[in-house]
Amino acid sequence: MSEGPTFSRKLLLGWIAGAVVIFAASMYLMGQKEHEGPDNTGPSTFSRSAIGHAGIFDVLQRLDIPVIKSA
Repeated sequence: MSEGPTFSRKLLLGWIAGAVVIFAASMYLMGQKEHEGPDNTGPSTFSRSAIGHAGIFDVLQRLDIPVIKSA
């Protein structure tokens, strides 16, 4: 019943160190972008290609549920 550890201490520390390095590299590569305002590339009720959003807006308006179109 008393078996040795599944992973050696060196291997475990190597995996932890590798994970920390990868995490730090991903944080560095993401960079510090300045906030430029709302994301205007996503779908909205103003977008002609987002028929579903406009449709839901129209249905809610017809049901007399207050909705607001925001930019």
